[in-house]
Amino acid sequence: MKITILFLALIALGFSVKAQRMALADNKTHGTTAASTSTPIPAKTPQFVFTNYGIDLNHADLKEYPQHFLGDRIARKLYATQKVYVRRHTATVGFTDNTMEIYKPAIYNSVMKLDSYFKKAVRRQEINEQTATAELSKCLDAAFVAYYEEETGELEKALKKAKSPEEILTVFNSILIKE
Repeated sequence: MKITILFLALIALGFSVKAQRMALADNKTHGTTAASTSTPIPAKTPQFVFTNYGIDLNHADLKEYPQHFLGDRIARKLYATQKVYVRRHTATVGFTDNTMEIYKPAIYNSVMKLDSYFKKAVRRQEINEQTATAELSKCLDAAFVAYYEEETGELEKALKKAKSPEEILTVFNSILIKE
């Protein structure tokens, strides 16, 4: 009985290997041709589309905010982004430790990483201040609008996958903000 089961298992294994070889050979000969390859997505095609529901992205209403190395406009935007994403809870009774909660941490941490990246790049004179201001401003606008969107799961996954600041910047550049 054991020998019969072993023999049947070997026959099944042989057929599966043969089937895999046939599928592989078929894929090589009849697989992708030049016409059937996936066409690359143009660089300007937005991957994520968010709607701005009348939010002032220049945050002119903010009066007190910390200074920023890229100027007043970036300081207001960064402060407003930090204000909406970070919630601080103070302990009233019991423990004296204050807690901090970050809403949508993948987006917030990516923005903070980009802020640090642009600060270092400007200091090392790898990019000029105007370019850094324009790029960081676009990213801060996208992050601020994304806070009010419910469906940001795909964006957060893409930002978690992106490890380098250049990859994070690419993800933020794929966001389109509709008015």
